[in-house]
Amino acid sequence: MSKDKDWYEDRISFLEKENMRTLIALDEINTFESYFTSINENTELADIYNVTCSHFRHFIDFSTVAFMDVKDDMTFSLEFCQGEDSREYIDSIVKENIENHSFAEAIIEKSCKIKRIKNDDRHLVLHCLYSKTKILGMFIGIHKENIIESTTTVAPLLSVLLRKTGHFLSLLKKYRRIHSEVRELQKEVESKNFALDDALHKASFLEMARKQMLANISHEFRTPLNAIIGLLDLMKESENLTSLHRDYISTASSSASIIISLIDDLLFYVKLKSSPKLLNPRPGSLPEVLLTTLQQFEAEAQNKNIEIKLSYDQELNQFLTFDSNLLNLIIHKLTSNAVKFTDEGSVCLKANVLDDGPDRLKVRFEVIDNGIGLNVENLEFLCQPFTQEDTSTTRRFEGLGIGLALASLAIETLGGGLKVESQPGQGATFMFDLLLSKTSLN
Repeated sequence: MSKDKDWYEDRISFLEKENMRTLIALDEINTFESYFTSINENTELADIYNVTCSHFRHFIDFSTVAFMDVKDDMTFSLEFCQGEDSREYIDSIVKENIENHSFAEAIIEKSCKIKRIKNDDRHLVLHCLYSKTKILGMFIGIHKENIIESTTTVAPLLSVLLRKTGHFLSLLKKYRRIHSEVRELQKEVESKNFALDDALHKASFLEMARKQMLANISHEFRTPLNAIIGLLDLMKESENLTSLHRDYISTASSSASIIISLIDDLLFYVKLKSSPKLLNPRPGSLPEVLLTTLQQFEAEAQNKNIEIKLSYDQELNQFLTFDSNLLNLIIHKLTSNAVKFTDEGSVCLKANVLDDGPDRLKVRFEVIDNGIGLNVENLEFLCQPFTQEDTSTTRRFEGLGIGLALASLAIETLGGGLKVESQPGQGATFMFDLLLSKTSLN
């Protein structure tokens, strides 16, 4: 009876110790759970290993603790060692357990693997560190007892703690990978920003050089041409000139004026191409602008015996805000082309309201002629500078082919697009739509 009593007392004492150990372990595990919030890109592997040791030290006391990390080539490397035994001793034990397959068994079972150390009274504890998708390392502990035989709770509790350690290691590796990618992206962004700044600096320099070049070209061409025109005008006033000489002088003066006009077109095309926001919208009368533009072609039209017509909706008899200079240029170039390529019939300019909104009007402009027409498939080609539809046209009609390109570019600058309806030999209709703001004049 006395023996039974002693057994029960020993059993009760053992269970009380196990219960206390379990409670302490569970408390440490709960505390350990909150550690993940402090993990960041600056956390080291040793930090996680130290925290792990500090938590399980409350319910099990290892004489030596070590952690191995899995490298990219899938080899294990001893990264942490703390306790009585040296790193060399731990390496020798690991080598021995790799040879007897205990190391591999610990990886496969993913639970505590306990072996008596050869030529040593102590026991080796192996436990794989892993995440959901990969093996991360190995825990190595040396204890004086076989913790599975001496206690029923320590091994399972240790497994729970080490599984969380594996989770934290996985989290740290993800942090490191993400921050490494972020750093690489930052370097790439910095490099591209530097390249962009350099490109902007070069572009700014080139823009200044371009403007200076255009100013020089304008000056170098205009100065002698204006001098030629001035001298020719003075020569016209001479009383000793024959009518033939006066014709020569008029032709030379007219040619010089044409060259100046071509230079102006070329320079303005380049300026508009490089500065598309070069707009100057002002309130004005649209019919007045259209009529003034068409009047410039009356003499040429009379010489060719063709009629110039203007048609517009009455809703346009109000003040509207638009860039009169660009619109005048567009109408001038399109009308000039129409008159040039029309030998009989008429050239008609129409302006019709497509949509009358509360604040603005959508207006369609059309320049219609009875001329030689063109192949509409060539419109994109014809909107390039220095091009005409074919070489025979170039020989028959004068010009550099800059007018349509300049008109198309100006229309795009104002927010529209040039369209054409035509067939060879049946005339052409060039059209574009613009939004014009209504203006209240108080």
